[in-house]
Amino acid sequence: RATGASPGPGAGTTSESAPAEQAPAQRLLVYSASLHMAVYQVDTVQQAALALTERLGGYASRRTTQQLTLRIPAEHFRQALDELSRLGEVSHTQWQAHDVSEAYRDLNIRLQNALEVHARMSAILERAQTVEDTLRVEAQLARLTQEIEQLRSQIENLSQQIALSTIDIHFQVRQHAELPADDYLLPFSWLNELGLESLLRAPEATR
Repeated sequence: RATGASPGPGAGTTSESAPAEQAPAQRLLVYSASLHMAVYQVDTVQQAALALTERLGGYASRRTTQQLTLRIPAEHFRQALDELSRLGEVSHTQWQAHDVSEAYRDLNIRLQNALEVHARMSAILERAQTVEDTLRVEAQLARLTQEIEQLRSQIENLSQQIALSTIDIHFQVRQHAELPADDYLLPFSWLNELGLESLLRAPEATR
């Protein structure tokens, strides 16, 4: 919380304190990221990613053989991204923080206005004198009720996006390197004739 500035020289004593500086409004951010990585065993890496997600208090919202979508608490976004990047050979990483502060405030203002109008219309309905007036006010109330529910749903959805970051991981299977059939062929033919090739192929256990 910001405090007021100390009075300068000659300010004297007074019962009124200097006005406090208004603290800047906290920004509301929605974090998202995309990882492309190559791994030898997709299922094994996915299990490790799921275990990490659960440890950080998140969950998987989508899983296929080639993709994993994770929802992780925003406060652990950077940590999760760092640890997930170590699970394979990452070829591409992209992340962003989208500021939704204005949109969130706008939705709440619209909701508050709709609730106030709904309250006024409800009071008018109680004073309606004719059937025509009653039907007209009820139609307006029904429209306002629907708008209020939509606004509440949008606010809830945006709140979830703020609270939980989204990380998409795209997997590509890495192929194990295969040695060519003549991997032990020596560069000079006369060395091969000495039978050194068979010695090089001897099992490790004979050492």
